[in-house]
Amino acid sequence: MSAEACTDLDQQQTYLDADLGSIGGIPMLVLVENKGEQSRKLSWGKIRLHAPNSKIEEWAGSDVAFRFDTSHGSRSLLDAALIGRIARALVGLSAARSETKGEQARADDYKRKELPRGVVNPGETRYGFVYFLLPDKTPTFTDAALVFSLTDDSGENAIEVTVPIKVPQFPSFSARNS
Repeated sequence: MSAEACTDLDQQQTYLDADLGSIGGIPMLVLVENKGEQSRKLSWGKIRLHAPNSKIEEWAGSDVAFRFDTSHGSRSLLDAALIGRIARALVGLSAARSETKGEQARADDYKRKELPRGVVNPGETRYGFVYFLLPDKTPTFTDAALVFSLTDDSGENAIEVTVPIKVPQFPSFSARNS
């Protein structure tokens, strides 16, 4: 397993068309390769970012996308999660405003770029983004780790894999927390 914190603004603009640091976000580009002899299951909510004094849960890409409010800046974490859940519940209804359509397009794009979950068979490789949103006033940090909880096909026999990572600082995140 390997991971790279995508904190470079040019990278974020290229991959995600946004500055996630402005909303306290750190997208991690993750590569999972099963070099073992048995299948391992990668499930939602089983990847955490361990930073000094913090254990941060992953966020669904669609919830991260709804953190952006094109008319008034960023939304709170609670508002973003609620809006994301409501939007997913209303899938199939026609969006009346172009802003809502733009938000849904961003949510769909981020979801498409997420690290695929499910069973990873021996010899199989997967890659994609895992998104983290840091709570307000999280101190800046450079050393962290991604912790993956993996199980066998049946969901039993959990193992944890820790991947140390460097998190380069980026201006929008540092300015947000000053």
